[in-house]
Amino acid sequence: MSDSLHPVLGQFFSNDSEGHVDVLLQNLATRQLSAGKVLFNAGDSADCVYLLLEGRVAVQRTIGIGDRTQVIALLDAGTVVGEAGIVAGRFRTTTVSAVMDSKLAVLSQQGLAELEQKLPSVYISMLKRIVSITSLRLQKSSERLALVL
Repeated sequence: MSDSLHPVLGQFFSNDSEGHVDVLLQNLATRQLSAGKVLFNAGDSADCVYLLLEGRVAVQRTIGIGDRTQVIALLDAGTVVGEAGIVAGRFRTTTVSAVMDSKLAVLSQQGLAELEQKLPSVYISMLKRIVSITSLRLQKSSERLALVL
């Protein structure tokens, strides 16, 4: 894993006095995604979580009219993608595709379980960051919904 990951991972471990980023790097792979390509589809098994290192992705949900979808969020570098399914052990509920060429770090479900067992403090730090991001997204969605109603 290259040093280019450290700035993004540093957001997850702002007080990294114990070298957590280096431990996390050992459990990550990278994935390149070209613009227009799908990262995962709604209904896919949630077997990993992604950290968006570069680029932008669109989160889409079906709207109930045939196969039509609606973009519900655009996510930029520095955020987590696909966290809901892996934390809850469920299937993907949205389809995510690259809006532009993107680079993602991939943390498998097995890698996450290893962090939980071997380094609980790293696991807890990661979960706190994921909860923080998810909470912010929920707040923003609620604000948008309030404007519509």
